[in-house]
Amino acid sequence: MVFYKLLRIDYSKTFSFNIVFLLSIFPTAYFFSLPYTESLFLLLVVLTLYFARKKNWWAAGIYSSLAILTRNMGVILIPTPLFEWYQNKKEHNLSSLLGILIPPMLGVATYMAINKMVLGNYLAFREILETHWHKKATLPIVSIKNSINTATSKWNSHAFMIGYVEVIFALVAWTIAFFSIKKIRGSYALYTILGTVVFTSTGFLLSTPRYILSVPTLFIVLAFVLKNNKGIENLWILISVMLLSYFSLMYVSGFWAF
Repeated sequence: MVFYKLLRIDYSKTFSFNIVFLLSIFPTAYFFSLPYTESLFLLLVVLTLYFARKKNWWAAGIYSSLAILTRNMGVILIPTPLFEWYQNKKEHNLSSLLGILIPPMLGVATYMAINKMVLGNYLAFREILETHWHKKATLPIVSIKNSINTATSKWNSHAFMIGYVEVIFALVAWTIAFFSIKKIRGSYALYTILGTVVFTSTGFLLSTPRYILSVPTLFIVLAFVLKNNKGIENLWILISVMLLSYFSLMYVSGFWAF
């Protein structure tokens, strides 16, 4: 509902509905109904963007700080409303700038303080990600290459899921992100590109199809790409629904499904 309200600032009812629809039938959309952070993070992202568009900078800053506490990927919401603020010349005052910057900075400080209190290290989350999930900062091309190597090392369904499927979704995300530069608002394009960089620059692609849900602006671009080709749009919808059904069944059956 909030995402739809954000979209209605710029787009028609029909087009806005189509965007929400494409998000709702995405192959990993079942995570919105599971005890993961996807639904909460999506809400906080769109609230941040919504209040930035409404020039309520303190509200945008507060919701971005909550997004940071929900998932460390939320840090990319700091430059996003800042870019929106920069484009609104009439809003260039100290109060609005502080509204954008202070809450998310407090969010980052709080998150690091929790790491220190619980695990004795301000950056403990980095060690945990690398030790248990093989994730560390690297170039997207390296992550894709590593995932392909994983898939080709041995042939079974698990290797296929954490190898080729991850790569396919990463390439789809990057293709859509490339089109965002010309298709959508500058601040949205910035969040789209930064978000895609974050979840594909981990050294080893894992849960990429799920992390795409954290970048709802990807679906705005997708809707534009599909808009003028009904055949491709129907094919996308068919494949999405089939994969959504298949991955949901895998998840409830106890298999790895991102």
